[in-house]
Amino acid sequence: MDARVTMAGVDFLFLAGVVLFLFAIWLCGRAFELMRLPGILGQVLIGILLGPNFFDVVPFASRGDCPFPSFGDTNSSGRQLAGSSSDDCLSIHVWDGKHSQDAWSFAGTLGVTLLIMESGMHINFEKVAMVGSRALVVAIIGTAVPLIACMGLIHAFFPGKLYPDGFAAGCALAPTSVGISINLLDQAKMLNSLAGQTTLTAAFVDDVFSLVLLVLLRSLAGGNARPEIIVAYIFGAFGFLGMGVLLAKYAFPRFLAWLLPKVPENAGASISPRAQVHLGIMLASLVGFSAIGDQIGSHLLGAFVAGMCFTKVPLSHHIWVQQMKRILRWLIRIFFAATVGFAIPVSTMLTVSAFLKGLAIGAVPGILCKLVSGVAARMPYKAGGRELAAKASPMTFGGMVQPLQYLVGTAMIARGEFAFLVAYSARKLVMVDASSSSGSASGSGEVVYMLGEEEYAAVTWGLVWALIAAPFLFKWSLGTYTRSAPVLRSDLIGGGEHSGEDFIVVIQGHHHTGMLHEVLETLHHEGLDIVECHAAVIGGERNALHEDADVFIVRPRGKQKDFDNEKLAELKQSLMEMLGQAGGEIEFNPMGDAHSITDVEERVTLRISQSPNGTRRPVIDSTPGDVEGGSNVKPTPLKLPAMPSPKQTAIGTVLASPSSAAATQPRQV
Repeated sequence: MDARVTMAGVDFLFLAGVVLFLFAIWLCGRAFELMRLPGILGQVLIGILLGPNFFDVVPFASRGDCPFPSFGDTNSSGRQLAGSSSDDCLSIHVWDGKHSQDAWSFAGTLGVTLLIMESGMHINFEKVAMVGSRALVVAIIGTAVPLIACMGLIHAFFPGKLYPDGFAAGCALAPTSVGISINLLDQAKMLNSLAGQTTLTAAFVDDVFSLVLLVLLRSLAGGNARPEIIVAYIFGAFGFLGMGVLLAKYAFPRFLAWLLPKVPENAGASISPRAQVHLGIMLASLVGFSAIGDQIGSHLLGAFVAGMCFTKVPLSHHIWVQQMKRILRWLIRIFFAATVGFAIPVSTMLTVSAFLKGLAIGAVPGILCKLVSGVAARMPYKAGGRELAAKASPMTFGGMVQPLQYLVGTAMIARGEFAFLVAYSARKLVMVDASSSSGSASGSGEVVYMLGEEEYAAVTWGLVWALIAAPFLFKWSLGTYTRSAPVLRSDLIGGGEHSGEDFIVVIQGHHHTGMLHEVLETLHHEGLDIVECHAAVIGGERNALHEDADVFIVRPRGKQKDFDNEKLAELKQSLMEMLGQAGGEIEFNPMGDAHSITDVEERVTLRISQSPNGTRRPVIDSTPGDVEGGSNVKPTPLKLPAMPSPKQTAIGTVLASPSSAAATQPRQV
């Protein structure tokens, strides 16, 4: 008898197992990154090895008695021994009479749900309007071509299995993993670019089509695939997205602009009451819209619409990142390790035949056909663009194929939990009219599944190959795209002759608690190192409205090390989002005599003191008698102190980068 005493009802071995699994996820991801490999592959690998389908040592992932893979050994019925009780060892999580995911896979699904909501906040309606038609064609090709190609390969490898096995396999190869695609684009800082918006839009439209295919699979298995049901799902999904666009443009900005100012602020609180209410509304919207999306086909569609509703609400993305960033980062690691890693059925894959057939399925419908979908992303070349594309890579064939097409195509390759879910669902779906199905023994009463076991093993290998290849191919295409479209420095910060040099960012707006810290975080996140900073808060009495006038000398970092007009526009949007006000002003200036720090400060100070149209609080110079009478109150220019050299800087006035040579020497401005 086990006489172990538990503390607070928790066995230490369970606690240790949870902590060690989290540590293993982090360690394996970091190890792959140190080897210059995508970290997500390490996270998926550790999930496969430690999860229920292999060593089965992760607490709360199963009952702990799942059989070890049999490496292709079979029993007399031809089924793999390892698969005989796999369902039983997993079927321990039941709530309200329904089987639910294990705790880890649920946490990963929660993470990708939160990530997709955040991606909805990145939607730029102006850019989507520019790429919408292209994205729709990308999604159509990315769904139809892999489906048809996979059906052909299944028919070639397994004669007589074109339907239902071939169709079910094609449906599993069709979906793009929105979560992985967003992760790849976010790491590359390309979510807000035209390529990123094209991929993001296409991936969600692709997912809508894939949801419809899953519904069709279930209807075919049940013998009730009615056209009106399929059409209803398509119109319901796109109608839901359209409703989200209207809410994002007209309803949510006006409602929150009316509501949030009514919440009192607390300058001493680490998280202001207004921000707490704002976050609460965002989470409530996530739950509400996800519930609607679940009725249409997927709660992920609702999560995307929920995020989209806050694109034009100031401070939304800033508050979300501030409160959810670290939680989300860990949940995404768990998503790759558990939601994806646990879903890979190792026991059905360990045969040479399944491996080789899966390699072909992964190469053609898994990778090549998704890559072909990027053809629709073609855009007109800018001046000299074709020559740069030809030099970027031999695979552009002299500029005939655009690097942008490769970038969008490779971002669509990634397969995730939804693809494995479709394959698994097809494997478990029983055909009602078995006697009429290909490959069945007519009249024998044998159970016929939508996707046979051998076909399932080959399809799973195909999905795994696509999952492995996606980060590598995306990295290659990103490098090709970067070489073909070098960032041409904006004229606002000096133009091409000053490429790579420091430039000046001026930020002016109403002061709020923690504003300088938020500005520093935003600039760093957007790819800028801060060389020097001059910050001043201008205002009168303690409780009055103050103005922030901040001047930064910044240095671009990263491979391209510069900012063109598009990247400056994204930077300005991020800073305005952080300011959270219509009256804020952002200004960019090059370094040089014509735009010295002193000149910039004088312009900012004069602009604040003039208080145009009453939108600014004037800085006043008055005597007590003037204030009482109110007759001699007048705005006066306020001179900010001159920017001292770094050697003379008082702590808290100028922030300098310790690693920067410019921070240790006086600079000529």
